[in-house]
Amino acid sequence: MTKPLPPYLNALIDEVGTDKQHPLYELLDALGIIIHAYEERHHPIPECDEVEEFKL
Repeated sequence: MTKPLPPYLNALIDEVGTDKQHPLYELLDALGIIIHAYEERHHPIPECDEVEEFKL
């Protein structure tokens, strides 16, 4: 079961968006890399064929 993002992280995403010139963009990018690595390790998506993908 995944937990919702903390409100401050949602606020950071809302503030920075995809603006690579924003002073906090690199922080948001680093957090995204860390969160992705955590999810890959602790909540991997199982390998499956196309039919099984639709069942997920």
